[in-house]
Amino acid sequence: MTLLTLTPLVAAGLAFLLALTLTPLVVRIARRAGAVDPLHPDKIHAREVPRLGGLAIAAGFYVPVLGIALRTNLFSAEIYAEPRRAISLLVGGLGIVLLGLYDDLKGASAWQKLAIQIPLAGLAWWAGIRIGSSASPIGGVITFSDVVSLVVTIGWVVVVVNAINLIDGLDGLASGLALQALAVVALSAYLRGNALLFLFGVTLAASVAGFLVHNFHPASIFMGDTGSMFLGWVLALGTVWASQKAATLVGVVLPALALGLPLLDTTLAIARRLRTGTPVLRGDLNHIHHRLLGQGWSQRRVVLTLYGISLPFSLGSACLVYLGDSAFHWPAVAIAILAATALAVWFSRLTVGKSPSS
Repeated sequence: MTLLTLTPLVAAGLAFLLALTLTPLVVRIARRAGAVDPLHPDKIHAREVPRLGGLAIAAGFYVPVLGIALRTNLFSAEIYAEPRRAISLLVGGLGIVLLGLYDDLKGASAWQKLAIQIPLAGLAWWAGIRIGSSASPIGGVITFSDVVSLVVTIGWVVVVVNAINLIDGLDGLASGLALQALAVVALSAYLRGNALLFLFGVTLAASVAGFLVHNFHPASIFMGDTGSMFLGWVLALGTVWASQKAATLVGVVLPALALGLPLLDTTLAIARRLRTGTPVLRGDLNHIHHRLLGQGWSQRRVVLTLYGISLPFSLGSACLVYLGDSAFHWPAVAIAILAATALAVWFSRLTVGKSPSS
């Protein structure tokens, strides 16, 4: 079964054009609604920037996907063949968009966000998008009970949703990293013949690419929590869904590698806050991108550097999916862990600070 038909290509093209053309409209809407990042000593940007860009990303994704669902084709057939998964991702995504919109307009506490994210993650688990097992280093597979599977799945979704949010601190950073991870999800779905997830992956990737035209430095708009949490939601579910039928270590490695840099940043942030006694859910200016800015680097240089650091993780994930059953899996995991450790040591030794928004 070939998935490279006209349908996903048209969906991707429409998603790109919608995000590209709708983003300037969202800029005007955000300014009228007062949804802008104000000037502040803790902010990196030197001017007020609208922050509802996630609306353009979501529109670029939902319009083509829902249009395809109303027509008779291979991809709509997949939607109706496994409606619970599709509905949980799409409806849950709308819930996340509304949560992010509320946060961007009114402000939501970390606990309020968790109160929405956790039930939606539970809905996805009920629908069948779940982490049900893990590969063992000594061979074989460890199968989780339903309770453990539910806890692990919810934990994964919440971590990824907020990891993308945490790393969204520079023009184009979160959108560019998400674009890489979405490419891995789409490739994995394509190699496994998962038509529906392939459609979701390429459509959202194209929408993000259209938005990135406006979001790269100097950005005319930020995606805000509306966009960062929505991307995190789709990536969290997409990486699990793409790896569910993997009988090997790929099922464990794909999610972690595809999102290597955001997860590393989140891990360092949690460890740092636990060490200093700071509340884990409280933000700070010690993230990876802040530390690189503290070296006097420009925003553009930091973002391109982090793109480059993230790329090997994404390529490694894609290669493991392509190789399938392979003796190279555990060595690849060892290399990835060593690389992440080296990066963590390097980042932790950098001085904290920020450069001008150049």
